[in-house]
Amino acid sequence: MELTRRTFLKGALASGALAAGAGALAGCSPAETAPSGASSDGAGGQGVAQEAVWSWELPEDPITDVAEEKSYDVVVVGCGMSGMCAAISAAERGANVVVLEKTGQRNVRGMHIAGVDTSAQREAGIVIDKYKSARDIVRWDGKRLKEELLWLFMNHSGRAVDWCFDICKEHYPEMYLTMWDACYKGEDYYENPGVTHIFSGGPKSANFGFNEDIADCLMAKGEELGIEYVYNTPGVQLVKDGDYTVTGVIAGEEGSYTKYTGNVILATGDYGSNEEMVKAYLPWAQRVHANIYTPANGNTGDGHIMGLKAGAGMQMGHHGAMIHPQVGGPVYCFLRVNKNAKRYENEDISAIGCSTSIMMQPEQTAWCLFDSGWIDDVVASLPYGGGLMWDQVFREWGAPFDREYEASYIERLVESGSVVKADTIEELAEGMGVDAQTLQETVDRYNAIVAAGEDNDFGKRKELLFPIDEPPFYASHMMTGLLCIPCGLSINEKMQVIAADQVTPIEGLYAVGNAGGDLFAQDYPTIFPGHSHGRCITFGRIGGAYAAGMQDVEELYA
Repeated sequence: MELTRRTFLKGALASGALAAGAGALAGCSPAETAPSGASSDGAGGQGVAQEAVWSWELPEDPITDVAEEKSYDVVVVGCGMSGMCAAISAAERGANVVVLEKTGQRNVRGMHIAGVDTSAQREAGIVIDKYKSARDIVRWDGKRLKEELLWLFMNHSGRAVDWCFDICKEHYPEMYLTMWDACYKGEDYYENPGVTHIFSGGPKSANFGFNEDIADCLMAKGEELGIEYVYNTPGVQLVKDGDYTVTGVIAGEEGSYTKYTGNVILATGDYGSNEEMVKAYLPWAQRVHANIYTPANGNTGDGHIMGLKAGAGMQMGHHGAMIHPQVGGPVYCFLRVNKNAKRYENEDISAIGCSTSIMMQPEQTAWCLFDSGWIDDVVASLPYGGGLMWDQVFREWGAPFDREYEASYIERLVESGSVVKADTIEELAEGMGVDAQTLQETVDRYNAIVAAGEDNDFGKRKELLFPIDEPPFYASHMMTGLLCIPCGLSINEKMQVIAADQVTPIEGLYAVGNAGGDLFAQDYPTIFPGHSHGRCITFGRIGGAYAAGMQDVEELYA
């Protein structure tokens, strides 16, 4: 049977390759095969190609049933943070730009944005040691990243964040740029204080829509610059001229395709909701409790697949996921037990490290235990710990920990069932569904460690040891959520996509945001919170300018 795009999609949908919902990845079997250029443990580019063929390795015929052709200087596929920034940057250089979005609206989420040497940092007297930070990130990534991209971020992210903030101030004069005041302060692991920015004061910030405010401003700026936005129009296939040149993209639905010619920027997000790609490149991420990407199921690796089918190479090395324990209750630094009511780790750990350990527990079940003095204990822990999923994600630079908010937050979780509250350890065990005697023994052992001031079981610092002896007692059900997999097509410093030979740039094809790779590997570096959004703004701005004809990055500041 002749393989057409229709038969390919029909087969892919039948096999579930393009469908995934919240929690759809949980409980899947590990990958048994690997894509070409990938090893069986999901480490793209390191192993021997297997006999199995993944859907993106299947040949495809060029689409010819095009209803309309349109020509632009730059065609951006995807209207997220990176796509919006790329489009504006290209338009600022005089390019005629169109943005194609497969959903009915622009899409952003979150609030943390990393940058180095921003105006806000300078005003606050914050100096980021980028040399030490770069070494730490290289080590965190197991040297499986392109250091030239890391230093591109280190040297240009500050001005990119300020560029974005200036755009926001044009539309929301009341907006202000500040830093996140929380950071983890450990001996073996830490988060860089002051590197993480929050665009605050906009109309949606009161409901945690910080990046929604940014998106509103970017859209308004784009419209001022004459950028055309086309919604409900997914990118389907890249148009090639020879092996190493892309001249446009086919987009839309079968029967009414439009060919958009011009330099193409893939800003299509990650592949976290594409079950087949997760199985191929990061199989352990299938174990998460839920996929919490927004919009739901939107991150299906569209740009990755189009690029791979056009001869692009995927980044080499192990991919890394952004997985946080934010689906159930909070984690803090208190005693953690598994389904067997046994303590299983040193709770003095990063958010992603905490998530990984949860996924290794029996039935992926884990609880964090604390007593009536918990809020005083949390505040007492912050000089030694804090940071992601421990301190408050919205706490701005210089602001105190909001005790009232945190107390009401826990009570809401008690009502929803994510936190169990009881007057005795036995009742707590019943609510958790664990053995009461074992849980009592575990709590007794932990209290003895606290009293001794020395953790011989797991080595937690004495400053983070707090007793569990005053009712009511609490058990927070810790659960993991996959936010994204920020790994993608191999790129160079111009954001040009590199061919499968890992050497040759593909002319006319760029990738930014989570569609681009080579910056994160092995594990998402939470030592630099907000790095992913910071990359979207920084590399989006740089990639858009290069696609519009820029020859050197310093031209951004001429």
